[in-house]
Amino acid sequence: MKISIIGYFDMGSSIGIDDSPFIDEDKRRRFEELTGLSIKFPVTDFPPEGVNLPIGTGLKIDLMNSRILSLWQEGARSKADEMKGAINILSDAKEMEEAIKKIFHQFKITKCFMNVYSIGIIFLRLDIEGLPSEHNNSIINFYRWFERAVYDCIYEQLKVIAQNVLVCFGDTGDFKAISTRIKLDEIVGASELFKDGLFCIVICEEGDDKDKIIKISQKYEGQYSFQSLNLDDGILHLGWAVCVLEPRRDDYDYGRTIDPERIIDLLHITQVFFGICKTFENLFAKSISESVRKSIEGSNSRAGLMQKLRKIFGKKVQTNSRDKFDVTTLNKLRTIAGDVVELTNFSSISNNISDICLFNAFEKYANINAKHSRIRASSDIFLTVQNEIVRLENEIQEKRLTNALFVLTSLTFVSVLADIINTVDYVHQIIPDPRLRFIILVLPPLLIILIIWKFVISAKKH
Repeated sequence: MKISIIGYFDMGSSIGIDDSPFIDEDKRRRFEELTGLSIKFPVTDFPPEGVNLPIGTGLKIDLMNSRILSLWQEGARSKADEMKGAINILSDAKEMEEAIKKIFHQFKITKCFMNVYSIGIIFLRLDIEGLPSEHNNSIINFYRWFERAVYDCIYEQLKVIAQNVLVCFGDTGDFKAISTRIKLDEIVGASELFKDGLFCIVICEEGDDKDKIIKISQKYEGQYSFQSLNLDDGILHLGWAVCVLEPRRDDYDYGRTIDPERIIDLLHITQVFFGICKTFENLFAKSISESVRKSIEGSNSRAGLMQKLRKIFGKKVQTNSRDKFDVTTLNKLRTIAGDVVELTNFSSISNNISDICLFNAFEKYANINAKHSRIRASSDIFLTVQNEIVRLENEIQEKRLTNALFVLTSLTFVSVLADIINTVDYVHQIIPDPRLRFIILVLPPLLIILIIWKFVISAKKH
């Protein structure tokens, strides 16, 4: 019996939408020196044949001989011992202890790697084989030991890898800044990094009690009944948290068992697509919330009026970096929203009917099409609110300039008036009567200032 543990987490920001950020060999070399990990690019063994992946194949990070894998295994054994201690009052405690000892003695890790996608998702996979079939009852517990070990033992190391990716490959213009969803430095728990948990694929082998494995896995799944899919490369019993894969024999190749790797790769793609949609859905939802809050604060309410007055008179008002964007940035955000929707469209990546069957089944759980709709709607609302904020900012700037122009004009007239008065005082014979001289010299400038002021007020109202 085998299991494959897969999952994803958000590295907080995007550095591109395809593999272009990873092309630079010097950056890849710097990343290897910084992390001590071996990487592979381009990835040639993924995606499976006939599948077009517009987000790219990503940067593959090998964890097989890493400290991370050692900590992961140690953590899983520790979690197993904790469970054994928790059930030692039960009658099957001895059976559990025997199962733990045998499982950890026999199992073998065959794959452990990460795929980094520039759009901001990191995929994690661990493959384990050699699990004794007589301990089917412990298969879900075994998965949960490794799952808990991720959350408690290695999530900090995974977070550091994500930070190093941003350091080494994240200097591609302002794309990283405008796509920031979370700051890794502010994450204080694994539940924030792995918000959707991990996914377990149980792979049956010859001699395994498939019905029993399906029953145990379905009990763990709980909320959803498995969807049984008769695919080209095997029968997949698909759930939301766990699935069971039965490889099939090839009737045209002397009964050879078909490698189920293609199905696992397709599940890999579903996890990545779901992660991309969810993270960008959260990005625009958060942006809308912040923008609407700022828009309300800047409305015609008394509080909003006071804020406008403070802005007009030049007092600094603290703002968030996402409070306003220029037109160019807004256009980029609109483009990102459209790209995310197009890049995560299952219907455009494969024409294989078996692949489409799997994607459609996953869609029933994930509702990615609904997420696409929310991303489009959220981005439109966000852009509308931001354009209004930009308009108000421009209006405030124009008012400031108008007020400054009025003050300067008034001062100019006062200065000219003073010069005229001095000149006329020097030549008394022009207007002998001082009162008449004052009226003639003062009223015209005052009338001109009044006309200018009325013009300014009228312009502001419009």
